[in-house]
Amino acid sequence: MMAALNKSRIASVSDLANAKYTPIILNRVSTSQQRKGLPTQEAFMRKTVKTLGFTKKPVEITVAQTGKAADLKTIKQLKEIIDNGTGPYAVFIRDIPRFGRNTRNNLAVIEDVLKPAGVPVIPLDMYQVVGAHGSPENWMVFTFLSAVAESGKASEERSREEGQKQASKRGLKQGAPKGLNPELFKRGKSLQRRIYEAMPAIANGNLSNKQLARDEGLYPRHIKENRRRLERAIDNGIIDDYLAVIDAIVTAERTRGVGARDRSPAVTRTRKAKALHRVTVAYLAEPELWPNPLTEGNPQTATFQKDLATGTIQDALDNPQRYQPPR
Repeated sequence: MMAALNKSRIASVSDLANAKYTPIILNRVSTSQQRKGLPTQEAFMRKTVKTLGFTKKPVEITVAQTGKAADLKTIKQLKEIIDNGTGPYAVFIRDIPRFGRNTRNNLAVIEDVLKPAGVPVIPLDMYQVVGAHGSPENWMVFTFLSAVAESGKASEERSREEGQKQASKRGLKQGAPKGLNPELFKRGKSLQRRIYEAMPAIANGNLSNKQLARDEGLYPRHIKENRRRLERAIDNGIIDDYLAVIDAIVTAERTRGVGARDRSPAVTRTRKAKALHRVTVAYLAEPELWPNPLTEGNPQTATFQKDLATGTIQDALDNPQRYQPPR
């Protein structure tokens, strides 16, 4: 058995390869567009690790998520591998933003989880060893690049917030009601919530769109459409709010005297259904840009009595006359 790496000196990537470290490849994507390129990212990482001289079969972690939930999931999976495996391990990431975009979290994971276990990190945008066996200079560069990644994220969030402010000033967004299938409300859950809960099984290959569609009595394209909307909410870190709004809309549509917002023109929609559509249409189309109609509301959606309107779902149901389309 090969001797352990001499911890008294700084290790290079080739030192780790020669010492027969097992690579842990961390693949992480967030947006729907990035997920389409996931197989390419995975193939690139495998090829790069092999080119660097690592002969052991890599352990792969794929996190198709963003934000704090993704950070926690990454930490959990890393700890499980380190605690239950034989090691020694070295973590490979394509670039520092792929590891995480919160500097404090990034440093804490390395200092508190990986370094005590002797697990170094190799960001491929540095090609240097960080943490265990790494030099203080490498640690300084890693910290700086983490801060740059976090600054970029903060800039994106400021742009999104400004977009929300501008959107709330524009008033009503026109559009056809998105069908939420209130008739498929089962086991106390909306169709969209059940699809969301099934997405990990689909991602792992344990469930297909066709199987889920058959179970729900829908066409596979309907499952895909709903998944795209859910993925967009996940990407923007608002999935819990988005699902809560859908639950509230579906519950309201199933209430006596309201009815579905998306009935055909041949069927007259109720005043409450029209009002419900008016306060939710913008949010359902672009939830990352518009105020949450369940908790915040947009008074600009009101047609009448704007000074009294809140633009929330509850106000639309209590005072539907405020939100009727102008004649």
